[in-house]
Amino acid sequence: MLGKVKVLMRKINVKVVVLTLTLAHIIVAGVAIRLGPVRWGYYLTEFDPYFQYYITKLLVESGWKGYFEWFIPGKNVFYKPIKLFWYPYGRKIAETSFPGVAFAGSAIYHIAKGLGSKLSLFEICVIVPAILSIVTILALFILGYEIEGTICGLLSALLLALNTAYISRSIAGFYDDESVALPALALFTALFIASLRREGKRGIILTVLASLSLSYALISWGASLFFLNIVTFALIITAIFNKLDMQSAVKYLIVLLLSIITVIILPKYGPAKLKSSSMYLPLFALLLTPVFILAFKNIIKRKVLKYIRILLAVLIVTIFILLAFGLVKGVSGRYLSVLKPTIRRKLPLVMSVGEHRYSTWQQLFMEFNLVLPLSIFGALVMFSEMFNKEGILLLTIYALTFYTASSMVRLTLLLSPFACFMAAYGLTKLIRICIARLKGRHRVGLAGLVLFIMFIFILLPLIYSGPRIHAEMPALILTSSISPGRPPYRYNLVDWISALEWIKANVPATAVIACWWDYGYWISVTTNRSTLCDNGTLNSTQIKMVAKAFLSDELTAYKIFKKYNVSYVVVFEPYTTIGYISMPDIGLQGDFAKSSWMARIAGLNDRKYLRSVILKVEYRGRASYYSILIPADTPEARNATLYRMLFNPNVGRLFIFSMTRSQLEMLKRYGVGLELLYYVNGSFKPVNYTVSYRPLHYFKLVYKSKPHGYVLVYKLVEERKGE
Repeated sequence: MLGKVKVLMRKINVKVVVLTLTLAHIIVAGVAIRLGPVRWGYYLTEFDPYFQYYITKLLVESGWKGYFEWFIPGKNVFYKPIKLFWYPYGRKIAETSFPGVAFAGSAIYHIAKGLGSKLSLFEICVIVPAILSIVTILALFILGYEIEGTICGLLSALLLALNTAYISRSIAGFYDDESVALPALALFTALFIASLRREGKRGIILTVLASLSLSYALISWGASLFFLNIVTFALIITAIFNKLDMQSAVKYLIVLLLSIITVIILPKYGPAKLKSSSMYLPLFALLLTPVFILAFKNIIKRKVLKYIRILLAVLIVTIFILLAFGLVKGVSGRYLSVLKPTIRRKLPLVMSVGEHRYSTWQQLFMEFNLVLPLSIFGALVMFSEMFNKEGILLLTIYALTFYTASSMVRLTLLLSPFACFMAAYGLTKLIRICIARLKGRHRVGLAGLVLFIMFIFILLPLIYSGPRIHAEMPALILTSSISPGRPPYRYNLVDWISALEWIKANVPATAVIACWWDYGYWISVTTNRSTLCDNGTLNSTQIKMVAKAFLSDELTAYKIFKKYNVSYVVVFEPYTTIGYISMPDIGLQGDFAKSSWMARIAGLNDRKYLRSVILKVEYRGRASYYSILIPADTPEARNATLYRMLFNPNVGRLFIFSMTRSQLEMLKRYGVGLELLYYVNGSFKPVNYTVSYRPLHYFKLVYKSKPHGYVLVYKLVEERKGE
């Protein structure tokens, strides 16, 4: 018996077993981190995932035929205006949304149900991002293995499994475009690199599979169209440097054909999308690639290619110059703001989104840690050692995703797999150099042990920083949009949940609710009540009208809301407590701080509504200084309906803006001194005014959220009571 076991062990490839177990441990660790928020219960986080869940629910109710109905205009639910969103016009789901997330979620639900799973559709949607992270981790292993072998593959997978930028968008509950598109983009890159390294039928099969992955990314996330342009740009660079062969040209042609067909048949884009500037480069490459193929077959003279490459180089330089000076017309404002960040200042609706703010080196390092410098090192090594068709593609993807991540916070996600791969590539090169140096003096085993210990110390900051925080943080709706601080988290910031439950139980089903667009999805999907605007930001005119209503006088606001048949208004403001007073916290970004963006979006002067000052708090002889926002001392600020809603006497907040002289004197008796100051020319100067708000007459406070009163629900009063 023992002899048979020994024979069996000899037949088993020990390296394969160790490799499989190691990769399995990396995957399990990555998924376990991402499933961490489930400890708080099954909740979707952020805002957009609620709309994605709504679409998935429609798809499941439609059955498998829903997958085909999405692409066939007709009287089905995907082409019917749903007035739950963007009342009174409604929203046609197929023409305004990407189906990729819903397709993935509903398919996983059907499969899980067929296997006997008891999880509900909502619970499945919560865990889908964590499940799909397996695909991304495996894709990174394949990519690293193809380029530099087993060590690079395992390191790529491990770094991505622990990467904060990727974890934040693949965590349980983040059921949105990126959680589905990024696995598809990573898989495309791995399969296409593998196809470029293989000839014949096998290479073509891998190319088709890679193209299908990219097509799925295109129906899942708008940024995938930018990624298609990156791939096209890599093709042109490969051609310029004479690294393009006939088989590679054919493979790029397959990718371009399938991608363009996908864009045409996707209802959100359609054939009209081909006229947009975002498709110029892929269409140009689609026409250019057959020229190279014909030249390789000697049908076109090879000398022609020399001139074509020169023209391509001139074209690329010209495009960059035109983009730099903003001379390219017809480019989407959002895309152009990524290429040229300074343009974003002229787009208040874009800038008002937190995800669209400028990236900083501090923020990049917090999300990537040592992966950032290691990836730059890896890219330099690859540039010097592997400037071939595969290297050009990977370097182009890395360089351009790095640039976009430096431009916009949201796009650090797009960089994450490629930064992790480049870091693993550079680290693998270092390990190989160290082993080669130590091989002659010590046993290889000792060298491997030393390098392993060094690697563990390198990874310690990664293991104990971002991943732990994301794994333990509850969903955004459980913290009412407020960062709950560092672990252990307090599970008592449920104001939004209490408000949504009250609306669902007490507001008529036919009611129309106005709120700032951030909270539209939460209200529409969870309460089944219509809202005027939401996170889709589809109708900038309607968002502008809501902003104008909030910052206008009460009568004007009432008329605007009645025009849209609004019967309830929801406002949100978290408070911070300093000593004996409560006030809006600028860092928590409630409606008061957002009113600055409301003013800009509405075309108003935000300086007439807000001003930044210093609050000096004295207690027992010690002074503390806080930077805060206060309403401006203007008629516009004093009459703004939003401010009168937030600082309504019925709210019951002791608030510095409305404190009377007697209240200030009372605090002084307790040893507390309060003073508002300007900081001018190195010294403090007092702000000598107090803002007091009159009660509302057209809006009645009907609900204050529990336990903190952060969310306020007002009902429009039908009859004027007089002011």
